[in-house]
Amino acid sequence: IQNAVVNRVVEDFVDITTPLKQFTDAVHVPEGTPGRDVNFNDKAAVLSEWSTRAARTGRMVAAGGSGGNKKLAESLVAAAGQVESLTPQLVNAGRIRLNYMESKAADEHFDNLRMQYADSVARIRNLCDEATDSAHFIKISEEQMQKHTILCEDAIARHEPQKMVEQTTAIARLGNRVLQVAKQEADNSEDPEFIATVNHAADNLQAAITHMVQDAKAVAMNTHNAAAVSRWRESNRALLSSVGQVRRAVTVTPDLNNLHIHEVAPPRPPLPGGEMPPPRPPPPAETDDEDDMFMHAPLPNQPIMMAAHGLHQEVRQWSSKDNDIIAAAKKMALLMGRLSQLVRGEGGTKRDLIACAKAIAEASEEVTRLAKELARECTDKRMRTSLLQVCERIPTIGTQLKILSTVKATMLGAQGTEEDQEATDMLVGNAQNLMQSVKETVRAAESASIKIRTDAGIRLRWVRKQPWYHY
Repeated sequence: IQNAVVNRVVEDFVDITTPLKQFTDAVHVPEGTPGRDVNFNDKAAVLSEWSTRAARTGRMVAAGGSGGNKKLAESLVAAAGQVESLTPQLVNAGRIRLNYMESKAADEHFDNLRMQYADSVARIRNLCDEATDSAHFIKISEEQMQKHTILCEDAIARHEPQKMVEQTTAIARLGNRVLQVAKQEADNSEDPEFIATVNHAADNLQAAITHMVQDAKAVAMNTHNAAAVSRWRESNRALLSSVGQVRRAVTVTPDLNNLHIHEVAPPRPPLPGGEMPPPRPPPPAETDDEDDMFMHAPLPNQPIMMAAHGLHQEVRQWSSKDNDIIAAAKKMALLMGRLSQLVRGEGGTKRDLIACAKAIAEASEEVTRLAKELARECTDKRMRTSLLQVCERIPTIGTQLKILSTVKATMLGAQGTEEDQEATDMLVGNAQNLMQSVKETVRAAESASIKIRTDAGIRLRWVRKQPWYHY
């Protein structure tokens, strides 16, 4: 699915200017020119078709390629809706401009909508680029360029200069898109070494595109010129090599020198010495006390427990050893499970309920503090912003939980009343929001951890725990 999404982004946004430019040219064709209306209708149809495809791709990325980033997904859906909304308005404004060439108001209205449409299209492309993994995007672009290269060879063999021009133009456009994505990656980073590497690769790519286009022109002028064909092949190979260089530059690989295995293997048990079997080996060093609470999936009539269980399922895949964010999130899941029991009247007093809510609020502040500390050392601006956006909601929701729990505590002796139900509903919604925000923070923190400054003092180890069937 991810491959299909990236393919669509590569193919649909390789050229966002031509449909609009051709439509604008059709609008400005002088009155009396033969085929003027037919040309306008054709270009309007092409523009509408491209807009529909671009909007559909934007929604596809929002649904399956935004990596769980809710704000980015919402922005993509909004941008797609705006492109779809502006397209018929632009076509109608173009038709009015075509029929009333002398009208200044019609001209200004068309230009205004044209600029809005261009901005909307650029926005949806930029959002799709942001949601798409750059290395994956460049890899797919590289594959597309190789396909166009095969078609170029076919055009040379058949001596079809027009086909040669079309295919080399497609290669150049793909190369320019890779160049654009590379520059976005460099602008997004604060790591000087990464920026220098990417910029150097981008400069080589830009020079390679220029050389390939120049050599392609010579081939298009005379496909029988063996020397020109040979030069184009050489420059096209250099172009593909430059694209590969950019892909490697933007791919983040962990420094193997920083990877250490601290755990010491346990001593080998002695061989059986008699009839008695050897003693049972000790349990793993790290155990989860909260597993007892979350041993069984909660029922639908336990919404707060379901929210706590969801967070527990998210964090239990990671070891909390040397990872304070995971440890704090696990603590929050355990406390929220306890809160669910208190709210349902399964033991405890009003004071216990208020104390539990207070502990959750304090734990939420700890998760936020750790996430902000991590964000400060992250060299990727997009990842840093994403992490800050999700974690900064947590303290506010935690404070609201404390207030709502106090209100609920006053109702413990009056279950079943309308006021009690209203307080419970508000508390449930708040608990669900809090657990979801912590889940998103854990995911964003794990992503941001690969882009930490090498001299940072933060050491978060993201070690996946072994599934039960590996023990």
